[in-house]
Amino acid sequence: EPVSVGGKPVGHIELSESLAPMRHYVRVTLLHIGLLSLALGLASVVLARAMGERLIGRRLGRVVEFARRTGEGQLGHRLDMGGRDEISTLAESMEDMSRQLASALEATQAANAERFALLQQLRHADRLSSIGRLASGVAHELGTPLNVAMGHAKRIEKGSMTELEVGHAAAVIHRQMDRMAATIRNILGFVRNSTPPQQVVDLVGVVHNVRELLSPLLERGVELVVTSVPESACVVGSEIQLEQALSNLVANAVDATRDGGRVEMEIGQTQRNSSVGGTARSMFAVYVRDQGPGVPKERAARLFEPFVTSKPEGSGTGLGLWITQGIAHDHAGAIEFENLPGGGACFTLLIPAQGGC
Repeated sequence: EPVSVGGKPVGHIELSESLAPMRHYVRVTLLHIGLLSLALGLASVVLARAMGERLIGRRLGRVVEFARRTGEGQLGHRLDMGGRDEISTLAESMEDMSRQLASALEATQAANAERFALLQQLRHADRLSSIGRLASGVAHELGTPLNVAMGHAKRIEKGSMTELEVGHAAAVIHRQMDRMAATIRNILGFVRNSTPPQQVVDLVGVVHNVRELLSPLLERGVELVVTSVPESACVVGSEIQLEQALSNLVANAVDATRDGGRVEMEIGQTQRNSSVGGTARSMFAVYVRDQGPGVPKERAARLFEPFVTSKPEGSGTGLGLWITQGIAHDHAGAIEFENLPGGGACFTLLIPAQGGC
């Protein structure tokens, strides 16, 4: 400040104070505030994490575990979360979903069980239908050896035969009895309404059994021949069902074949995709060829649908090819169809090959 004496300036007075202590105080205060803020922030994070884990994390973990168990098929469980927040709402929705899935699963299992039972009944009905068609042929098949046996028995009864002739007649009777017993066993095994066990089956034997079984159906000079088979063709499955499938194909081929024609059965081996997994594998193919008119294009697309038949009313159910296709699929195989260039049709039953019978 200026200083005057008698109105004349004589000098100045200057007062000063150092700001260093204030600046030090400000720095210390800011440092304390910063450290306190950091401590409060860390405490808030720890507290928020702990509260979040307790109030949200554990509850969400239970919801995630519930979803995992539901995905594994463990349905109908309860969460019992309680509360009225969003997580409780989500838990209630998932419980409701699980109950609905459990109900749907029960309904599906019941429907599948009913469908399987109906399918078994249809297959059994188809076997009975085939047996009905075979009835007259079976009578002839049993009648012929029975007449032969009775003729030899009467000759033995009369006592007009030598000891050598009696032995020969007894051997003939024995052979005819074996023939009739084998026919009856084939018929009973074909008709039996049961789910046969899965076992190794030789398709060569199946082909020859079907040929013997269906021989009584041959009319109009139709010939049923086995053109080519390997020494063995081993597959895993049901011999009864495979005989049924092949019998359906052969019976249809016999019906379609013209007078004096012939139906051929052949066994080959090829590579096809399995109906289980879709991977290529070796398969035995049983070919059934007829000399009929073939299948029209408009009917070929619906060939394997149930109740579709071109036979006159009362002579076919329209279930044979559909059931045959189902049997093929049950054996991880397939059935194929083609019209032959020279006329007639060829149905191919494909079954995965199995090593060694």
